[in-house]
Formats: sequence, C-alpha cells, structure tokens
Amino acid sequence: MGIFEDFSNFLESRLEEFLNSNPKLKLEVLSEELIAQEKETIKLILKLKAELQKLEQEITQLGKDIQKWHPRIEKARQSGRYDLAQQAEMREISLLQQGKIAWEKMEDTKKKIAQSREILASIEDKQKEIQLKMKQAQSTYNTPKYYNSSSSQYSTYNDTLDPLEEKFQQWEVDQELKDMKGK
Repeated sequence: MGIFEDFSNFLESRLEEFLNSNPKLKLEVLSEELIAQEKETIKLILKLKAELQKLEQEITQLGKDIQKWHPRIEKARQSGRYDLAQQAEMREISLLQQGKIAWEKMEDTKKKIAQSREILASIEDKQKEIQLKMKQAQSTYNTPKYYNSSSSQYSTYNDTLDPLEEKFQQWEVDQELKDMKGK
C-alpha cells in the first residue's frame, strides 16, 4: 500500500508541476472541476428541497393528528374515562415531540439549502473568473510577446503565433512529458 501511495503522490506532484507550467491547461482543468462541483451542488440542493417538502408534509400530518387527539382528551375527561384521557394525552405529547423534531430538521434543512445556494453562487463566480482568465490567456497566447509594429521582420506574425515560439512551446511540452515518463 505504501508504494502505491508514494507513486500516486509522485504522479500528483508531477501533474501539478506540469499544469503550473501550462496555465491554459490548468485553467481548463479548473473549469472542469468547477462544472463538476456545480452539478454536485445542484444535486444536493434538489435533494434537500425534496427532503424539505417531505418534512413539511410530515409536520402538516402531525398537526392534523394533534388536532384529532386534543378534543378526544377533553371528551374522555368529560365522560369520566380518565384512563382513556391519560392515554390520549400521552399520544398528544408523543405527537408534539415528533413535531418538534421534524420542525428542527426542517429548519436545519432550510439552512443547508441556503448554504448550498451560497456555495453555488460562489462556484458560478469562480467559473466566470476562470472563463475570463481563459480568454485573457487565449489572447496572450495569440499575441506575440515581443511584437514591434515598426519592424517588418515581425509583421507576418501579427495574426498568428510566432512559428519559433510555437516550436519552443511544443519542445518544452515534449520535454515535460519525457521528464514525467522518465521519473
């Protein structure tokens, strides 16, 4: 187990180094992770809403049951059936306790929904930020760094990436891959 864990940690660190040296790829990975988080958060919100609805129905039913048993207590007392009145009181107390527990669960679920919505909003903000960075990286990638408009030597690289820059980037990526395979 230790060897596998060490190897896994090594691969993760090499992957992280590779992604750090390729910011555009790293942004794409982050974007995919955010999409996955967004889907999971939406699933959680839907699950919590279903749970909330179930709890609300349970509370409503418990309220109806309490309303049924309360008059029975009085009716049994008036008829002199104190044994039935006592049992009905115990049932009413039990229903009230169940209602209290269901109410607390409902309030907790509402809080979880609100927190999940905040997380979803945060994820959406991060997605917008990543998309903006990806656009910036794309425009930086497409614009040669040392382009001088007065120099005719570089004027052909205006609309496309400098061929030499492209060759070096490909070579650097190949080197990183070789280094990762070799270690």
